[in-house]
Amino acid sequence: MSAVSYSAAQRLFDRNKKKPLTRAERDALLPTISRLSDLVWLAWTTVASNPERLRYFARDNITNDITRALMRYLFLRDKGQANSVVWPGLHYDGDSDEAKALLASPNG
Repeated sequence: MSAVSYSAAQRLFDRNKKKPLTRAERDALLPTISRLSDLVWLAWTTVASNPERLRYFARDNITNDITRALMRYLFLRDKGQANSVVWPGLHYDGDSDEAKALLASPNG
């Protein structure tokens, strides 16, 4: 049970103020994290000496229907099979429509 009614992030940014941050102030200061890839990138940038060198991010055991349907479509379209493709699998440039669709999926 917590005795504090503010998040750790809000307390961090609120250390030198007399009143809590408003939602707008907090949203302006904190990154928007909506996908797993957002969280992984944030974690990676805090530990990596050269974060731009991240080349791959792999996710296993994907169970949500939206991401699985998108992957099945891409496998069938690009490899002629609807099941998982063995390593190295499929590769899409980061700015391609396929990569953007995968990143926008719930597991993105």
